[in-house]
Parts: sequence; structure tokens; C-alpha cells
Amino acid sequence: MLVDVLLPWIDEGNSGKLRGPIKRHALKTDKGYFDRVWAGQKNFELRKNDRAFQVGDTLLLREYDPENSSYSGREILAGVDFIFSSLPGLQDGYCIMKIFIEKQYKVTPVEIEGRLTN
Repeated sequence: MLVDVLLPWIDEGNSGKLRGPIKRHALKTDKGYFDRVWAGQKNFELRKNDRAFQVGDTLLLREYDPENSSYSGREILAGVDFIFSSLPGLQDGYCIMKIFIEKQYKVTPVEIEGRLTN
């Protein structure tokens, strides 16, 4: 169906105009914030918008433990369905993305190491 083909190209969060293809962004996510997304209690990400995030993009949230300086192996694949980039009180260069969980999973230490070296 034509709508299914065009949907990833429509920027619903801003102007409704066609845009480039969707991107996947791998993001280090501190444990406390990650736990809330994993449990379904948090459906947004506040991030520095240094990657030109857009509606339709996919986020790969990777749980990170700053005390051990390591990834846990838990990951969430989340879609972006709305972006706020200019709100009163929101610092310039930052955005709030409304997200929805597509998949949650845990990878092994060997898989983690392979992802970091590739």
C-alpha cells in the first residue's frame, strides 16, 4: 500500500512534509532511565539533538552502568512517533522524543563485545 511506503518519509511531528529515510540511532542509556522505559513507565527520551532525530527513526537504547563502565546487555528497540524541539524551558539544541517500544531483549557479553568492536 502506498501509505505504508511513504509513512517513514513523512515528518508528522513537525510539518507533515516528506523527509529522508529513517535512521537507527544506538544510544547509551543510564540504568535508572532504562529501567523505567523497560517497565513501560517512561515513553519519552530527552536528548541532545546532535543526530538530527526525526519522526520515524528507530532508537536502540542500550542499558549502561556508569559505576562499572559497562553495558548490561539489555536493549530496547523503540520507534519515534513525535518530537518536541522548541518548548518553553527546553534548552536549545535538545529535544524530547515520544517513543514506543518495538522490542525488548538481552544480548550476551560476547554479542556486546562484538557490537562495540564493529
